[in-house]
Amino acid sequence: MSDKQYRIQYLLEAYANRTHTHEELDELFSYIREAKNDESLYAFMKEYYYRMQLVSGLQEPDWERMFSGIVSQSALENTLHRKKIRFYFPIRYAAAVIVLIALSIGIYLYNEKQVKPKAVIAASSVIDVAPGTNKAVLTLADGSLVQLDSAGQKQLKQGSASIQQFGGKLLYEADNESNSTAYNTLSTPRGGQYHLVLSDGTQVWLNAASSIKYPVVFTDKKREVSITGEAYFEVKHDAEHPFIVRTGNQITEDIGTAFDIDSYADEAGIKTTLVEGAVQVNDRLLHPGQQALVTGGSIKISEANTEEATAWKNGLFYFENNDFASVMKTLSRWYDIDVVYKDNIPKRRFEGKVPRSYNLGDLLEVLKASDIHFSLEGKKLIVEP
Repeated sequence: MSDKQYRIQYLLEAYANRTHTHEELDELFSYIREAKNDESLYAFMKEYYYRMQLVSGLQEPDWERMFSGIVSQSALENTLHRKKIRFYFPIRYAAAVIVLIALSIGIYLYNEKQVKPKAVIAASSVIDVAPGTNKAVLTLADGSLVQLDSAGQKQLKQGSASIQQFGGKLLYEADNESNSTAYNTLSTPRGGQYHLVLSDGTQVWLNAASSIKYPVVFTDKKREVSITGEAYFEVKHDAEHPFIVRTGNQITEDIGTAFDIDSYADEAGIKTTLVEGAVQVNDRLLHPGQQALVTGGSIKISEANTEEATAWKNGLFYFENNDFASVMKTLSRWYDIDVVYKDNIPKRRFEGKVPRSYNLGDLLEVLKASDIHFSLEGKKLIVEP
């Protein structure tokens, strides 16, 4: 074995054990770049790393498919002036994954202020589908329709209620002493989202392909709404007038609360995630950080990642060990596409945060790196593993 190979063995071991110096990391990356054009060197590095796994017990993910990470919300400034997608790999995968991903991609950044290395892939828009926007349809009690978006402003009068639309937001102001029982419905299409402020001051954010039916003015002892799809609530608490959300076979009652309800019909059940305050879901009390999953007549309470559950409201996709089908369902709602599998659904899992403002093509370039291929026919996205 050559001196170079002995040196590479040392550097790989130091990297896996996180005992390397900055200079040694730079040296390892220089060998990685060299291996991109040297098949024998590439094969040696890859083989030795696998041998290290057998000895040290490092977890072996699917190397070409473990491209899970966080996409930065700002483009990298670089001499090419092109948008980059940046991946931050979870600590538990860093030692085992990052070296061989470097061998596959060959571009690395190292920032002394960061604990984790970062791999960078240039994004492209071969499939150029724009992300969703603020848009919805307001169906008034008399059945008339009002198209809503982010542009311009609209003002409506409905009984004692004043309705204003501006910048992706619909605001109700009303005299709650009114005896009106009129109900409106706000619906978002695939590729749409909207922000609603009800007459009592409760705020509701609707995700794509969702709807909420609500009284123009709350006049009953209970403030009751119903939803489909997904909505995030920040309820204006009123102990004398409880706030109730109905969806499917679930009833959620507010006790001074911020919570998310995910009730898409193509999901396994209805998920209610409590961010703050308290809610009762089918008479089961949730505490902050808990999630209720209602399937059929059963309910399961568990700890939840509230950041993940509410990321869509904050402009992010958040994947936490999501399977491929789950990821594609999320993308289909936001980009208004139909996903068709030419063969079996790829068995991949993904982690990380991705801005929802990215074009679809940017995200698909990431998935292509995990050996998945796509083509677009109209609004039909064809997946070929």
